[in-house]
Amino acid sequence: MQVLLRPGDVAIDVGANLGCYTVALAEAVGPRGHVIAFEPFRWLHQLVVANVAINGTLTA
Repeated sequence: MQVLLRPGDVAIDVGANLGCYTVALAEAVGPRGHVIAFEPFRWLHQLVVANVAINGTLTA
């Protein structure tokens, strides 16, 4: 997936789980791009948010 994405693209991660792909996708699209990650399980959602924050890929 990272090969297909370019800086500024938008990616959607459905069933983000721990956020491993979310972080990798965010690195691929860069600061001008967006990653929309969806995780329906609350405790996994909290881990995704923490993982993204720890990896410095979270922007407002």
